[in-house]
Amino acid sequence: MEKTIALLAVAVTALCVGNLLHIIGLSTPNWCVVDDGEHYGSYGLWEVCGDGKCFEFVHNKDYPDWIKACEAMSILGMLSGLASLVPAIIALVMAAMKKLSLPILGKISIATAFASFCMILICVIIFAAEKNKKIGTDCDYGYSFGLSITGALLILPGGILPIFTTRTVY
Repeated sequence: MEKTIALLAVAVTALCVGNLLHIIGLSTPNWCVVDDGEHYGSYGLWEVCGDGKCFEFVHNKDYPDWIKACEAMSILGMLSGLASLVPAIIALVMAAMKKLSLPILGKISIATAFASFCMILICVIIFAAEKNKKIGTDCDYGYSFGLSITGALLILPGGILPIFTTRTVY
């Protein structure tokens, strides 16, 4: 039983850290950074910044569809990542109370974590594919881009681990 609690604690921790990293990544404007020594600019999912000024995409009617797609996939990835926490936490509490965990909790956790991983991956792929075409090759990937990728890579195993702790009653 203690191994089960430890495994679920690792899963919940991975999900919490992964979700936190992705939320920071999607909310900060450093997906793409230009720094030529004289000028600094950054490009995020929600705003573009340059020379000390930031402009939000929301106020521009003509902002690109690929950014809208990245925003949508990123938000859906965040929501499904947060949803994967619920069954993992329930399974952890049930294990701590020495109750038999329900197999459906592991299945829900893995399904929502996989959905989150896929949506964040789609967001990252769209951004990477369009970056060179639309923003330019002078723009390097920033920390926000890396945080979202790292978050997705933590959410997936965090959602998979609870499936190994569930037992069925015969």
